Amino acid sequence: MRSLIWGAGAIGGTLGAYLARAGGDVTMVDTVVEHVDAIARDGLRVTGPIDEFTVRVPAFTPQALSGTWDAIVLQIERGERPQSLDALDALAAAASHTATP
Repeated sequence: MRSLIWGAGAIGGTLGAYLARAGGDVTMVDTVVEHVDAIARDGLRVTGPIDEFTVRVPAFTPQALSGTWDAIVLQIERGERPQSLDALDALAAAASHTATP
């Protein structure tokens, strides 16, 4: 299953990292170019008192993103939602599932 995590901040990044480490096909997207550049350069890194690891996953800005995904998780700031929801229509596979907090 191909999963798209829209929002590569603390929550979305952690979710994407754990899914990728478990063998999932994960792609990250973020509007913050610095987040995307850091993931491309250094990988997606989780650090904390329980676990510490780095995974390599593709990361894009919305403008550079193309393709379709089976599952889409929208983990973004509240103010970004209307713009992001419009962009998701073209990215969702026919039988996809979308989740938001």
